[in-house]
Amino acid sequence: MIVNRGTDHGVKESWPVITQDGIVGVTVSASKKSSKVLLLIDPNCNVASLVQRTRDQGIVGGQTKKDAYIM
Repeated sequence: MIVNRGTDHGVKESWPVITQDGIVGVTVSASKKSSKVLLLIDPNCNVASLVQRTRDQGIVGGQTKKDAYIM
């Protein structure tokens, strides 16, 4: 996915992309006016995670099924 925010807006590579609903991916490249985002639903995308209630740590990644994740 390409978004209309880039280095002119303070975006850097490998930064998390977050909406009001939570994390959606990470930036894989950034130019002056736009950035490429690898979405969390992609099987090639993995992010560190923490279960707040139990404090268990893990890695969350996308699956080949739509909107499916595994930790």
